[in-house]
Parts: sequence; C-alpha cells; structure tokens
Amino acid sequence: MCDKQPAKPMPPPRPLPQIGGFSLPHSELYRDVRRLLAQMELALTAAEQRSAVMKAAGDVEKAAIALADFDAQMYSRAVQVFAAMAAEAALNTYGLMWFGENDFKEHFERKAPTTKLKALVRAVLARELTKNDEIVRLLDSIAKKRNAHVHLHAEESRFDASGVHRPVTTGCQPIRHPYAGRETAAELNRFLELFSALDSRTANFFVVVVTV
Repeated sequence: MCDKQPAKPMPPPRPLPQIGGFSLPHSELYRDVRRLLAQMELALTAAEQRSAVMKAAGDVEKAAIALADFDAQMYSRAVQVFAAMAAEAALNTYGLMWFGENDFKEHFERKAPTTKLKALVRAVLARELTKNDEIVRLLDSIAKKRNAHVHLHAEESRFDASGVHRPVTTGCQPIRHPYAGRETAAELNRFLELFSALDSRTANFFVVVVTV
C-alpha cells in the first residue's frame, strides 16, 4: 500500500500585485444576470397579457395555462445558473489576487463554493465564517438552486392505492417559476455587497451597481 502524501502547508497571502491587473468575469456574469432577469419580466408581462385576453374571451382554462409561460421559466432557470457562476467567479478572482494561479489552484479551486469562501476568508483575513453568517447562507442558497438545475435527476411517480398520482423519488427538484429567478438575483446582489465589504483592500473589484 502506498503511503499517503502529506498535505502541503497553506501558503500565506502574497502582496497584491502593483503592476498589471485582473479580469473581472463576475462583473460580466452579473450583467448577464440582470439582462436575463429583464427578459424574464418581459416574457412574464407578455404571458399575463395573453392570459387576460383569453380570460376576457371566456376561456378560463387556457388563460390559466398561459400564465405558466415557458419563456419566463427558461429565463428564471438561466438567472439561477448564471447567478451561481457569478458568485463563484468572484471567489475565484479574490483567490487569484491573493495567492496567484498555482497556489489558488492547488489549495482552493476545487472546493465547494461555501467551503471555498470560508477557506479564503480564513487564509487571507484570519476570520472564521460559519454556516450562520449571512454571506455563507446566501452563497449556499444560490449554489443549491444552481445545482438543482445542472445536476438534474429524473422523477419517478406512481398511482397509489386510492388512484392518486404521487411522486416516488424525493430528491430536490429545480424551481423554474419566475419568483425563484427574482429571489436568486436579489441573493446575488446581497452576496456581492457583503463580499466586497469583507476586505477593504479589494472592495472596489467587487462592488456592483444594480441596473436592468
């Protein structure tokens, strides 16, 4: 049996580079989230208008179906996925700033988002975050919504003894309703606000302006 190699010690943060700069992929993704959110709201408004016309014509059933707009659901799903990408891109940028590419990849890159956040804050700021901290709870919520969409599992359902069709599988299913898109976009705004406030030396890189 091969001996397990001891883990390499965590390097200290490096001085921030004074020459050159960093790309900010989280900013681009954040703008995408805002655009997707705006498209979702337009799709939802159009669906509500179609539904109103059908309801006025007396077709209540079609009016109800029209509100479950597939375009709005698609944009809601995209908002949730892109928001998680933006949050993790912010973490990765912060880690690159303080540790450089090689050390960041070796010690942080493959960690789950909340674990990565806590590890970076511990290593750079000598501060311990817990699952009860707002920034950790926000990131966990954003990541779970994303995971439900990108790690999809099929559902199984059966008729029970009384003839009612019920789900058998119990896994977490993704939420496509527009409210989930709105909620996730708001969580991303707050996460980036708190993240920029963690470290005054890099705050300007992570401040975002909420626009649509």
